[in-house]
Amino acid sequence: MTTVCKDKTDIEIQEAADPVSKEEEVVICRLCSNAVTRPFHRIMVNNSFSHAFANPHGHVFEITCFTKAEGCVPVSDFSAEFTWFPGYSWKIGACTGCAAHLGWVFSLDNPGSNNLKHFYGLILDKLIFP
Repeated sequence: MTTVCKDKTDIEIQEAADPVSKEEEVVICRLCSNAVTRPFHRIMVNNSFSHAFANPHGHVFEITCFTKAEGCVPVSDFSAEFTWFPGYSWKIGACTGCAAHLGWVFSLDNPGSNNLKHFYGLILDKLIFP
């Protein structure tokens, strides 16, 4: 007869097998694997984390919103035309690794209000989540 000694909980075993903490997890660019943001930067805008919108050309984008996205930089001028979030202007956002279009940076037109000053709306299909 074999005796098995179980001195660690299942959670401790799982943590040992997966040493990456939630703060270390990153969301990466699907094209180049560049670190774009972190899951804990995800936020609700207009009562939802994710949104589906069509641009004036009929292209539909599913986006999710983040407070920070270090791997995404604005690459255009601000525009208020066809904004998906009233009161916000937008700039196109691109990957710092490969320059792929990742989404948009939205900035509040009236910074004196109590609304969120700026956020990133990133295209779900362009990202890989941990």
